[in-house]
Amino acid sequence: MLKKIYYVIFFAFSIFFVSCNSDLKVKFNKNSAEITFSSILGNEFLDTISAFSESDDENIFNSEEIFSIAEELGLKESKILNLTKENVKLKGKVDSSNSDLFTKSKILNLNLEKIEISLESILNFYNNCPKLFQNYLDLFMAPVFTQDGTTEEEWLSTIEEVYGSPLKNEIEKANLTITVENSQNKKKSVKIPLVKLFNLTEKIEIYIE
Repeated sequence: MLKKIYYVIFFAFSIFFVSCNSDLKVKFNKNSAEITFSSILGNEFLDTISAFSESDDENIFNSEEIFSIAEELGLKESKILNLTKENVKLKGKVDSSNSDLFTKSKILNLNLEKIEISLESILNFYNNCPKLFQNYLDLFMAPVFTQDGTTEEEWLSTIEEVYGSPLKNEIEKANLTITVENSQNKKKSVKIPLVKLFNLTEKIEIYIE
């Protein structure tokens, strides 16, 4: 049972970060925000997930596990918009109660309708995650969490040594596109390489001026 739960947590953060193309859309409303996440998974990543889960199923993830992830993250009114082996799309809501990890960590600022990805907000997110979430994130040995001064090149070299060149290359090409839509229906999109996110040195703010 513990192995199954651990696999769920592994996949949860995997679809959020480690995929060829990931999109995070945040639509701000008054005192709330709708969050939509979509991820297209790469072949090497799918092989790694299958190995972890020891599963030969066509779909290595199911709706029950998706809703479990949403609950752990504190998302409300969660809906699965798409669920295939290669693509996961999930929608949920956060509000001013600060009961979710996004607003609690200050990655999302509902009042200013802003996303702030900084060392402080990322570490707040990490420190408030359930222990199993933290254990998964530790697998990536990301400098943004370890704060050990490792460079991007050194980190990628370590990933290659531990997980192999194909997965390292896939991670190196991965991007997270974040789109913000404010309450006046104005939009702004920013593409962030995964390598930059896991080796964060400068604050990233996304909002409509």
